[in-house]
Amino acid sequence: RMLRAIRFSAQLKYDLDIETFQAVKELSKNIVNISKERVREEINKILLTEKPSDGIRLLHDTGLLSYIIPEIEKGVGFDQRNTYHDKDIFNHIMSVLDNTREDLVVRLAALMHDIAKPLCFSIDEKGTGHFCSHHMKGMDITEDILRRLKYDNKTTETVKILVKEHMSRYDKVTPRVIKRLINRVGVDNIERLFELQTADILGSREPHDFRGIEKARELCSKIINENQPLSVKDLDINGYDLIQIGVPKGKEMGIILNELLDRVLEAPELNRKELLINEAKLIAKR
Repeated sequence: RMLRAIRFSAQLKYDLDIETFQAVKELSKNIVNISKERVREEINKILLTEKPSDGIRLLHDTGLLSYIIPEIEKGVGFDQRNTYHDKDIFNHIMSVLDNTREDLVVRLAALMHDIAKPLCFSIDEKGTGHFCSHHMKGMDITEDILRRLKYDNKTTETVKILVKEHMSRYDKVTPRVIKRLINRVGVDNIERLFELQTADILGSREPHDFRGIEKARELCSKIINENQPLSVKDLDINGYDLIQIGVPKGKEMGIILNELLDRVLEAPELNRKELLINEAKLIAKR
């Protein structure tokens, strides 16, 4: 009932009366007695409201958040000390959350994307804050949280990937870079990544520069629409073909296939069996 009160408040856009608010605050510790599945479903409904930050803020204000996702609480009031940010970690996360569309996976990723920042914080000699590898640590924390709340494997793995990749930058937007990115994220989730990164920029200090994302999105669309090869399984050659030219099964075969993929990622026109066999023979002779 406590979670449903928060959810209704967020969905219907009304404030809890003071008596209800105080009652939830006093009884918030009892949420640990509720099944994780029921808690998860209410969190999902809050995340899919028009302005999800309202519900998350109310979870924080009533104390419920500290029992459900205490990791987020560490960002409350945490000064990032960085010129790229004009908000503390918690308020940045809330802004990113509100700038995403009503897609549960994207909103879960938005909620988790900077969750490891307080644990990765350092200050340089100029007094500037840095959060080295927070995306990698955040991926692990995200898995812990989503497993704890009994999310399914597919959702958990997808959100983890988005958290890990949200720091991908597009200073050099080349076909090879974007194809590698698509391989890591998956064709079905690449647009979700771009949406998360756009929201991340919107939640940071102005001016907002989306040029890198737009270049990456444009090239990504071209690669996918043209069905360009992206992985070893897309090569017009396989392990059996390599065996026919004397390459033994095992590590050497994998090395050759990956080297062929590197070449095809740069030049898709090389993805023809006769050309790849010739290339494989040259690689095998080295």
